[in-house]
Amino acid sequence: MAGDEPRKAPGKSDEGQKGDEFVVHDHPVPPELLGRYSPDRDPDSEQDIARYVELEASDETVQHVERVKTEYILGEGYEVWDVTTDKNRWWVITNITNLYSQKHFPSLDYTLSFHVGLMARVRSRREGFVPTSTWRSSPTARTTRRVVPATGTVIPIFEAGRTSVSST
Repeated sequence: MAGDEPRKAPGKSDEGQKGDEFVVHDHPVPPELLGRYSPDRDPDSEQDIARYVELEASDETVQHVERVKTEYILGEGYEVWDVTTDKNRWWVITNITNLYSQKHFPSLDYTLSFHVGLMARVRSRREGFVPTSTWRSSPTARTTRRVVPATGTVIPIFEAGRTSVSST
């Protein structure tokens, strides 16, 4: 069959072609059937991610969800999902869950790095953490303050594990 014949690698001549042959499939597996061929599935998590994407991209229907990897950065776990809809492909990264168009973020590594930095900034604003210039005698024990918005209470948090509360 013509579709299964070896084709030349792009930019290669017929000389020395032996090791450069590959098969280009002209009949990829439809996205909605890909899950049948994945041994490491978590249907409940897949359904949660699909719902999230359909809420965020409301005019799209999810066809396939696949967990690509889980990576731990500074002790925090981040799950990375590849999601195919009827219109686009998305990266969905957890901890705080967000989606990124693969058209605009084609590199998974870059997208994960971007997400980790963005979520660190979001968490800092949400939780009211304000770094201070207070340093304890140990050069590694830095102090951070947490301002509780409802009460205005300032909570110094020492990385050494001690906390104390004071009102302002």
